[in-house]
Amino acid sequence: MRLAGAVLALLLFSPPAAAAEVVQLPPGAELLGLYSHVWHLRHEAAAEADRLEAEARRCAATEARAAALREAAAAAGEAGTAALAARALAEAARAKTAYAEMAARSRRRLERLDEALAAVRRRLDRPSLGSAAACTRVSGEVAIRTGDGPAGPVTEGAVIDLHPGDEIVTGEAGSARLQVLGGRGALSLGGGTAVRVGGAAAGGARTFHLLRGRLLLALEHADAFRRRVSEDIRRWREDADLVRDAGVRRAAAAWEAFLGRLERASKGYRSPSLLWPVLPGVEIRPPTVVVAVRGTRVAVRQAASGATEVAVLDGRVEVTPAGGGAPVIVEAGRRLVADAAGGLRVEASLGSPWWRELP
Repeated sequence: MRLAGAVLALLLFSPPAAAAEVVQLPPGAELLGLYSHVWHLRHEAAAEADRLEAEARRCAATEARAAALREAAAAAGEAGTAALAARALAEAARAKTAYAEMAARSRRRLERLDEALAAVRRRLDRPSLGSAAACTRVSGEVAIRTGDGPAGPVTEGAVIDLHPGDEIVTGEAGSARLQVLGGRGALSLGGGTAVRVGGAAAGGARTFHLLRGRLLLALEHADAFRRRVSEDIRRWREDADLVRDAGVRRAAAAWEAFLGRLERASKGYRSPSLLWPVLPGVEIRPPTVVVAVRGTRVAVRQAASGATEVAVLDGRVEVTPAGGGAPVIVEAGRRLVADAAGGLRVEASLGSPWWRELP
């Protein structure tokens, strides 16, 4: 009893825990994250090109051995062996050609990524502080409208900064991938989707207005993001070419300063919350609700009828009626349906997994 009383007194009379601090990302975070994204793609493409070229060389060696065996068998009058060697020669030649063609495509992709990486490295000297996201991948028909101008098509392989007010639209068979929060989050847009980039919300959250269609947001938890940024910095420090690049050095210093702020903010707090301290999150804003996300995977679909569906695949989200009202917490494995009038209904199942079709 005495122990229970002491615990109760501690809970009643201890000073309240400090308010959670939102640790803001470094200036130009979207550009820094974009650099990391393209850098990883470049290294993956180089490894893939090397692997395909090695396979082509192996097939060429097999082709040479098969040709020599065929000639030897023919000279010895071994028709059956010569026929087998001829078939092996043809198979090796076909495989060599296929691998060589794939390797050539990989090398061309590597050249495009080298150009993109160089362009981003040049922009590190002039970070676009107003950037809210980056379009890193498109497929099919995709267009971006900036300001009041007409929508312009996006070519495959292009990497484009997005600013508040910009709108990205996918055709019925199109798709797009957006990078947000310095690479911490990814927005996958399905076909027939329109999203307008909004300004910063409370706590620095990035906002995206879902005008129509469907999207999937994957947002890393803070600890996973911290580990990945630390690993990126370590790799950048070990790359001799990057060490000599002033822009990359500044990028690494900016991320290191951010990690220092995050570490300092993590000390001295007394809270059971796993979100303490917090990083800026993302708000998805269909017409009827505001979906606040900090670290999870959530799919949102906006129907032509005005109804909105929010499916929480991992973690939890907070959904608030756009017109005001009490927020609703939706846990993983559940979905929320909002009708056009703003009525909210939470269901105990995810329903049909339509988000699996998203890129």
